[in-house]
Amino acid sequence: FPSHDNKVEKFLSGEMSLAEFECYPPELMYEMAKMGQALIDLNRFDDAKIIFEGLAILDHKNYYYRGVLGSIAQRQKDYVTAIAEYSMALLLKADDVPSYTNRGECLMKVGLLDDAVSDFEHAMRLSQQTVDRFANRARVLHRNILQKRKAERV
Repeated sequence: FPSHDNKVEKFLSGEMSLAEFECYPPELMYEMAKMGQALIDLNRFDDAKIIFEGLAILDHKNYYYRGVLGSIAQRQKDYVTAIAEYSMALLLKADDVPSYTNRGECLMKVGLLDDAVSDFEHAMRLSQQTVDRFANRARVLHRNILQKRKAERV
């Protein structure tokens, strides 16, 4: 265990999360995330959002919590917030295909088609597998934008 001073220093520098600082066991964090996911499954998005916002505060280094917050905002049609949350997830994990795909879809919804195409291309590049459902969705949405642009030029 690090000394108290070293622990405070690591926390203040951002190297250690609040959950680590307070010695929250990973199992507790996992159970909280499961509870939040159960609320999402029940379409109780506002309640799930509270849980995942708390988790994101407790562990600021966890991209998954930010991705879920993006997903909640996207389901609530708050595309600007969703874009911000997916962007945060991507800062924490630059190769997260679901965040690129979902952010691209939100960018498309707000009319930022060039940015959406870029995100879909990132997702496709990161996952060459045809079994990746997020990469497949990125391919379909990417193709739809390009077809729409082609039809508009005719």
